[in-house]
Amino acid sequence: GVAASLLQRDNDQYEYQTEFGETKTILLPDSSTVILNANSRIVFNKDLGKQPVRDIWLEGEAFFSVVHKQDDQPFKVNTPGGVAVEVLGTTFNVYNRSLNTKDFLNTGQIRLSLPSADKEENKILMKPGELVKLDTAFGIALTKEQHIDFHSGWARNEFHFNNTSLKDIATMIKDVYGYSLETDEGELLKRSITGDLRAASLQELVSVLQLAFKVKMTIDKKSIKISHL
Repeated sequence: GVAASLLQRDNDQYEYQTEFGETKTILLPDSSTVILNANSRIVFNKDLGKQPVRDIWLEGEAFFSVVHKQDDQPFKVNTPGGVAVEVLGTTFNVYNRSLNTKDFLNTGQIRLSLPSADKEENKILMKPGELVKLDTAFGIALTKEQHIDFHSGWARNEFHFNNTSLKDIATMIKDVYGYSLETDEGELLKRSITGDLRAASLQELVSVLQLAFKVKMTIDKKSIKISHL
């Protein structure tokens, strides 16, 4: 895995891994907390908090609630591809899957370091309510985001959609649950919905999405077949 190559694990480190459809809440040695989303992995030193920088290695997605230290000790999340997120604030969500990195800020500030970011101009300072999308093909986009809950709602089994297409939801289902969405009718994937829903399992999510998108969704082994009603 990527984290293993970033950091040679030994007895001085903790590693947590979540399966598809599973989340874990982890209390870090510095009393910060992490909610690790499904299909994700986190590695950190057992003496986290005693080093000059509180370093975390993450694959996947996690929601962090960070304890601020008197000496302003940085809290840094390292992700595959050389992107690092340094926290100057308290709560934030980090997502990195495939080639896309999203960092979303709830409160406080974040400094985002890009690959080979020794120079100060390769760092972006984010303010609350901003989302950075880093795509290796298209560079960086900094946007003002209206719906904070949209990006971290999964930590409470909540899904917030804002004109979100079924195609985008398919990517999320693949990341979180490991199921592929398949259809012979590609135009169905262009349908979009806006609204909030709660679902504690894939089965619940599928049953709600069927109603919302007015489609038939059948779970079969590790795939979900989509067709017209």
